[in-house]
Parts: sequence; C-alpha cells; structure tokens
Amino acid sequence: MHPSAMHQNLNPYLDKLAQGQINPCRSTLQIHGRVLEPEDADTPISLLDMHRWDLTPEQRIPLTTRDREFVLVPQFGAFTIQVDGGTIQLERPNGPFDLYPGGGSNASALYLPIRCQAQISGEGELVAFSCPADRPGLPRLITTPETDSWSIGAAFWRHDRTDILLPGPISQNLTLRELYLPAGHWADLPPATHDQVAYEETEQGEALVETNHEAIQYHRCRMAGPEIDPFVFATQNIMLGERLRRSYLVHDGDAVAIPGGAYPTAACPFTDHIVIRAMATPIGEPPVPIARDLEIYDFLRLMEPFILGVNDPSLKPQVSRANLRAFCKLHDFGDLEASVLVGTLIEQGFDIVGG
Repeated sequence: MHPSAMHQNLNPYLDKLAQGQINPCRSTLQIHGRVLEPEDADTPISLLDMHRWDLTPEQRIPLTTRDREFVLVPQFGAFTIQVDGGTIQLERPNGPFDLYPGGGSNASALYLPIRCQAQISGEGELVAFSCPADRPGLPRLITTPETDSWSIGAAFWRHDRTDILLPGPISQNLTLRELYLPAGHWADLPPATHDQVAYEETEQGEALVETNHEAIQYHRCRMAGPEIDPFVFATQNIMLGERLRRSYLVHDGDAVAIPGGAYPTAACPFTDHIVIRAMATPIGEPPVPIARDLEIYDFLRLMEPFILGVNDPSLKPQVSRANLRAFCKLHDFGDLEASVLVGTLIEQGFDIVGG
C-alpha cells in the first residue's frame, strides 16, 4: 500500500494543532447562532461552518443561504421552516437517542440550496452545517425512511452509521452522517485516510492523494449535565497518515473542527455516544471522499469476520487455539495482532480452549 500524502488543507494547521496553539473544540451548549467560522484564524477549517439554535416559540430566525448550501438537523423538538414561499415541518421529538440501541436512527434533516430565503421557528435545539456551492437546487426534506443505516466493525470498534445526506442528486459538496457508539466503543477503526483514486509522485515513489476535505463532528452523550460532565466524555483524535497528532476530551454538545486526515473517536465507558458528522470538499473536487484503511491497522478489519462468526448465538462461546493459530497464520499475524485478537475474544465472553 502506498503511503498516504497529506492533503493541502491540513498543512497550514498541522504544526499549530500538534503544538496545541489551536484548539479545534468548541463548547456549543451556551451558544445561540454561529459556532464555528471558517474566517476565524483559530479555527482549522476553511469550508464548513456550523450554527446552533435553542429556539423558544416566540423566536424567528431568518436564514439566507447566499452562495452556500445548508443542512438543518434537529436535535430535539419541532420546527417550522418557511422557505421560498413554502412551509416544511422538521422534528425530532424525543432526541437523538430515542431508538438506540438496537432501533436505529430517528434522524431527519432539511437541505437548503444556494440563494434561498428561509425563516425558522419552533421549539427545541437545531443545528446547521454549510459549505460553499455553485449549483442551484431545491429544498429537500430528508426523513428516516430515506436514510441508509448499517453496522460497521466488530467487538470494541463496532458502531452504527447512518448516511443522512450524500452529494449527488441533493447536495453538491456537503455530506452528513450520524454515528452511534455503544459505551466504550470506537468509531472509525481501523483509522482510514480519505483519498481520491489518484496518485502523485514523491521522492519515495507514488503516493495516494487525499481529498482537500474537512469535517465538523458534533458530539452528543446520553448521560449529560454539569454535575457529571467531568466524568462523561469521548476522545476525539486527529491523525495524519499513521501518526496521531492530537487527542481531545469532548463532552456533550462539543463541536470539533477537523481539517482532514483520519479522526477516530472513542466513547466513554459510562454511556453511549452519538457523533453528527458534516463533511465538505471544495467546489470542483470529488465530493465524496473514499475511505481507505491505513495498512498498519488493517489487521483489525481482517479480524472482523472471525469475531462476527464466533459471536453467532447458535455457536458455543468457545474458540480453539488450533483455529486461532490457523487464522493468524492465514493473515500473517504477528504476536501483537494475535494478542489483540485473543484479548478481544476474551472480552467478548469467549473461552480459548485446547492446546
């Protein structure tokens, strides 16, 4: 596998992030309005922005999209959006955790194209993400039956992903996903770089070229409140290639601006966790980054069929050492990879039997 090349957007912020000179995290729960601004020199993104509103019934929020496309995502409550002469109802009455675990996402969203006028009213919490665009379109309500959800990973890196908005027939450059992490689980393992199907020449040979993409991750914890926030958190990591550049403890309502690379997240052991992820690429570049696992970590992906197979409830919770040795030999696992596999199986409640 070729080493991944750093995309250009990460360059201006890399050293400042690594040295702690820029903090990409924002606590949003006391903010009404714009949360993250690409014009801010201390915000390590240049495309995406984020708004958050706590609405009361008497409030009216005007919104003009100009040369940006928006997606509005209710967190809790019900809202009326008047846009271009029409009226759209948007709601999430019981909050984002209502159907989890096991029941899937209850997410909905409203896409607003460039050059439209809207007015927002209602009661509850509403967030919005936007990025530059130049393609006209129509407002579009996206409800749960239109979203795609599936389980990803196995063991401690198993999580649910729901694609709410993908570039194509609706948006031009804007992607919106929701990730659900059971307590103590990770998302985005193995770490993956987002790249185009293209290469550039380097002194070491060909390298994959990452898209000039960026992301905002909005974190929600089921257990939340000022009295428990110090103990309920997630860990947001920002990586470049195979190197971890920075880790941040994030709490319910925190937003993190991420200038590309890989960004795995770990949930707190005490509570489950949701990440609302917005992604964007510049106008004219491929709009949907392709995720490719980093080779040094891809043994985790190879372990998944084995772990999922032994988790079949019709099988006894035992794994023979002979089968483990055969599996490790098949995939050329060394001592490190084998120990991770064995430890994971034990943590999942399986006995390792035989000589």
